[in-house]
Amino acid sequence: MISSARRLITLPATASARDLPSCCRAWAACVQQDLFAPTGTTDFGSQISQLSKPHLTVEENLLLGAAPGGKGHWTLETVYALFPILRERRERMGTALSGGQQQMVAVGRAMLGNPHVLPLDEPSENLSPILIDDLVTIFNKIRDAGTGIVVVERHLTLARRVTQRFVVMAKGESIDRGRSEDIDSAQHRAALAL
Repeated sequence: MISSARRLITLPATASARDLPSCCRAWAACVQQDLFAPTGTTDFGSQISQLSKPHLTVEENLLLGAAPGGKGHWTLETVYALFPILRERRERMGTALSGGQQQMVAVGRAMLGNPHVLPLDEPSENLSPILIDDLVTIFNKIRDAGTGIVVVERHLTLARRVTQRFVVMAKGESIDRGRSEDIDSAQHRAALAL
């Protein structure tokens, strides 16, 4: 069962990603990264992510996002090139991964859908500065490969290093905008203080 209202995927206990119909894989590739995760405890940004069957391997979790027909830049091989550690751990269960590796799976799964835009909700939350630097490198590679990135982020250094433009929002309203390289200017500080 797939429910967009509840944002859950329920699989039989013996199911694998290959058992999902292509329409379900396409749907999974289009949703935000916080809807599926290799285990029941991944914190990708501010949301607790969940996959109802944590018995899937890393590779099976990645394949959940594969676009039907497999056309586009992002394939299992290009995702493994972006995240070599996932190739090494492809047969492991999602529960055997660190939080940062689980985030790699979530991003890799989203990329296998070959989206035009990758939405990211606070991807740096709860990560060490070293992992944040790794994310910046990865997100820039994704952008350089032709996929747009929209980041909702409080960590201004990450936002500045990954994006070209910014919008400051307060209570659902856009109160400021500009080029990311200018985000620290006096002109934008007042909006950022809200």
